[in-house]
Amino acid sequence: MPRSSSASPAGRQDAARSARSADLSSAASSYTGTDSPSHAACPCTGTIAVVTAATANAAAGWARAMAAASGRARYRARCAQASAGAPAGRARTASGTSITLAAVTPARSAAGVISIESPARADTCPKAVTSPSRASTRAASATSPRNTRSRITPASPSQTADRVSKLYAVFTVCSLPAKGKAVISGLHHYALEVPDLAVAEGFLQDFGLETGEKDGSLVAMCPGRQQEQVRLVEAPAKRLHHVTFTLRPGTTDAVREALERSGTPVIEPPPGATEDGLWLRDPDGTAVQLLDEPQAPARPAAEVLVNMGGTRQRFDVAQWRTATEDVLPRRLGHSLLFTAQPARMTDFYTQVLGLRVSDTIHHDLVTFLNAGPGDHHVFGFISSTHRGFHHASFEVPSIDAIAVGADRMRAKGHQAGWGLGRHTIGSNFFHYNPDPWGSWIEWFSDIDQIDDCWVAGDWDVPPHLWGTPPPETFLANSEPAPTKE
Repeated sequence: MPRSSSASPAGRQDAARSARSADLSSAASSYTGTDSPSHAACPCTGTIAVVTAATANAAAGWARAMAAASGRARYRARCAQASAGAPAGRARTASGTSITLAAVTPARSAAGVISIESPARADTCPKAVTSPSRASTRAASATSPRNTRSRITPASPSQTADRVSKLYAVFTVCSLPAKGKAVISGLHHYALEVPDLAVAEGFLQDFGLETGEKDGSLVAMCPGRQQEQVRLVEAPAKRLHHVTFTLRPGTTDAVREALERSGTPVIEPPPGATEDGLWLRDPDGTAVQLLDEPQAPARPAAEVLVNMGGTRQRFDVAQWRTATEDVLPRRLGHSLLFTAQPARMTDFYTQVLGLRVSDTIHHDLVTFLNAGPGDHHVFGFISSTHRGFHHASFEVPSIDAIAVGADRMRAKGHQAGWGLGRHTIGSNFFHYNPDPWGSWIEWFSDIDQIDDCWVAGDWDVPPHLWGTPPPETFLANSEPAPTKE
């Protein structure tokens, strides 16, 4: 007997997609954590902070044992502790006070989520802007005069099942400075100086990129995307050459004005770079190119249907037969740089170029920046003794693509990397490969998406929720330190 269209595999998948769309619409209405789905009301009377600390991953005993440690050593210790399956991390409030969460194993439980009741009047503004300044990226204390009606209560396991764990706050537009308007739309490409272009070309091809020659430099692109993603210039030693961003339409004049106000001059392009767009130098002296053009669309990817948790989307389909059909990088997602002055660099990229702070780890040990609605971060910094390039990250279609890519690199004789794992900040699956020059290149999938209502938090967590600890060389800055004149 023939099956009806609604009972066919395609019909059931369409029905599942419709159901999921309804779920997403419902979730969107309550994204800000308020009871009302309405975003029409904007109090515009100052800053209203409603804070929900998230990720049940802190243990009081471990935190006390680590109290004497600080900085990089403390961070590495937390990495090892998290990989051993022990609780790790704290969420900090605006005053720097730690909120200790219930002890759990991060990869196994989220039952210790902290819940903060919203004040009765907590209307949100759909145009809320985050991270205009360092002070406004920290959550307000639950005992502040403006938030005396909030109280912290531990969530029960049954409550946790119905609650999205998050840190959120509400900032009215009128309470924020006029500076820091978003003008950058995304990361276009990064450029390195390397000693051997032939070695570089083989490595990038093994990673999954397509390579070619352009203006005397080696360039690499993601298959199916017409946008330069990597540019390599031959030089005696590996060094960061420049970074390039795309601007939002019609913002070039605003960028020029911001540069003029900040005293940042427009410069000539460095040797080996194109003359397109605006060129300047950031506080570390790195050349920055700003292109007045849109981002090229990423290569299309098929929808990944899952049967996990309470979701059932895939029927009468053997996933293993198609899981490895598309495993190559789709787009360059983000890059993180080393810097000896993270506060100054953050101020420049947010106040002058309009990026926004997404989150930080241990004050400014690691800083993540976003370009508005979209990926949790497109750029960022890791505190170091001097400037340098840490890693670039490319999106692949699925966690299967990450695993297949790691197998491919091992089969071609490349050094073992770090992964598979899931990050804490950004939440993405990851695998890092060491490049031939001491820095890293990453595949990622399933990164957090944010909008204008996202508010940055300062977290005392390791970089990974689960997986092996990062190698000792992960935070090593292999670039030569600049010589003092």
